[in-house]
Amino acid sequence: MKKALRHIVSAIAFLLLLAVLINQLSLFLGEKGSSFAPSDFYKYEDGSFDVVVLGPSTARNAIYPMQLWEEYGITAYNMTTAAQGIAGSYYMAQEVFRHQSPKLLIVDIGMIHQDVSLTDSSFLHYVTDTMPALSPVRWKAILDLNPREFLQYIFPLDLYHTRWKVLTKIASEPVVERYKALGAVVSGQQTAAVAQTEKAIDTSVELSGQSKVYLQKLIELCEKQGTELMLLTVPTVGVGAITQSSIDNRRNAAAAVSRFIKPYGIVHLNDFFYGEELGIDPERDTSDGHHMNALGAAKYTKRIGDYITKRYTLEDHREDSSYSWMNEAKEVYQSYYWKTLLQLSTGMNYWFDYLENAVQEEQYLVLLSVGGTSTSRFSADAARSIMKTGSHQTLKGYGNYSYLAVIDRGEVIYESDVRSKSVSETWKGEAGGISLELESSASADSPVSRIRLNGTDYAASKSGLNVVVYDTKEHKVVDSISLSLSDGTFTLSR
Repeated sequence: MKKALRHIVSAIAFLLLLAVLINQLSLFLGEKGSSFAPSDFYKYEDGSFDVVVLGPSTARNAIYPMQLWEEYGITAYNMTTAAQGIAGSYYMAQEVFRHQSPKLLIVDIGMIHQDVSLTDSSFLHYVTDTMPALSPVRWKAILDLNPREFLQYIFPLDLYHTRWKVLTKIASEPVVERYKALGAVVSGQQTAAVAQTEKAIDTSVELSGQSKVYLQKLIELCEKQGTELMLLTVPTVGVGAITQSSIDNRRNAAAAVSRFIKPYGIVHLNDFFYGEELGIDPERDTSDGHHMNALGAAKYTKRIGDYITKRYTLEDHREDSSYSWMNEAKEVYQSYYWKTLLQLSTGMNYWFDYLENAVQEEQYLVLLSVGGTSTSRFSADAARSIMKTGSHQTLKGYGNYSYLAVIDRGEVIYESDVRSKSVSETWKGEAGGISLELESSASADSPVSRIRLNGTDYAASKSGLNVVVYDTKEHKVVDSISLSLSDGTFTLSR
C-alpha cells in the first residue's frame, strides 16, 4: 500500500513539474512585448511601492513612475497591460496585493465599455501570462473568465510552438524594456491626432452586468486591503489607433462609472475631455494619434502627481536612505529614457530637441561629421537644430565644406571653424573613455564622413551630417543618424 502511494505521489509530482516546465517554455516562446506587464515587479520587496497603476495601454503610455519619484518622491509601479478590462484589473489587483501593500491603487477604466476578457482570450493572456506559473490568482482568473479554454493558458505550447522557427529573428528585434521605466512605455514617436467629433454624453448608457460585478469586486477588495482606490479616465486627444465609435463608447462609459460609484465616495478622475486643457498637444504629444508619447506623458504624469499628493496621504521618500535603490533605478531609467526617445524619434526637430535635453544629463558624448558636396546647403531650421547638440557655430550655408565636432558631456572638446571653409579635415583623440577618429570631406563625386569609436565606424552614411551619440555610463552607442543637406530630412540607420 505504501509503495503504491509513493508511486502515486511521484506521478503527481512528475506531472506538476512537467506542467511547470511546459508553461515556462511556453512563456519563453510567447510574445513578451509592451502588451505584458514586466515580471520585474516580482523582484521588489513588500513595501517598495506606495502607488500601483492598473488598466489598459492608455495609462501604460501616460503615467511614468520615475517622474513621480523625481518630482514628488512617490514610489510607484505601472502594472498595466494591453486592453486590460475591469475584470483583468480586478485579478491583477489581487496579484499585486500578494506581493505589495500599496497605499493607493490607480485604475484606468478606459476599457470598461468592453467585456474583452470574455470575448478575446489574447487580452486575458496579457494579464495571466504576466503572473508566475503557480500563482493562485492566475488559476482563479482563468477558471473564472475563460474556463472553456483553460488548457491553452496552463499549457499554451500549442499556441507558440511554431515560434521555434522565428527565434533567430526575435534575437535581432528591439527589446522592450518596460522594467527600466518601472512598467511604463516610453515612446518618442510622433503622430498628429485627428480631431474627434464632440458629442453630448448619452446618459442612458449603463455599464454591462459584468463590468458592474467586477468594479464592485475591485472596490470591496481595496476596502479589505485598506488600500485607497482611485479610478481614472486618461484623456483621449483624438482619433488615431481607435475609431470615433470607440471614443463615443468610452465617453459614455466614463460617465456611467461616475454615476455607479457615487454612493461609495470613490474618486473618479475623469480627464476624458481635458487633454488640451492640460496642455497635451494633439499635434506633438501622441505616438499614434491616441496614446501619449513621452512629451504627453510628462504633462499627464505631472497632472497625476499634483492631484494624488493633494488628495491622498503619500510620503516623499527622496530623503529617506532606505529608498536609495530608487536613485539607482533612476540612473538606469535615464539612459533607457533618452536612448528610447532618440531611437524612436521620426522628425528632425524632435530628435534634436530630445538630444538637447539628454546632453543636460552629462553622460553623453556627441560626435558630428559632415560629408558635403559643392551644391549642398543647410537650411536655417536645420542649422538651429544642429546647435542643440552643444555646438557653438551655425552651419547655415556651410554644408559644402568639411565640419567636425566632439562634444563630451556638454563640453566642446573640438569643433571646426566653418569660416575657414576647409574642404577636408580629420581629428584623432580620446574622449568619454574611448578612442576617436573623425573625418570630414566635401567632394562633388564622393563626400566622406566617418566617425570611428575604438576603430569601428558608426557614421550612418557618407553624405550629409552624421551624428553619433555615445552613453559614457552605459558604454554604448545610443543612436546614429544622418541629416540630408538638401532638404533637412532624416535618413536613419541603426
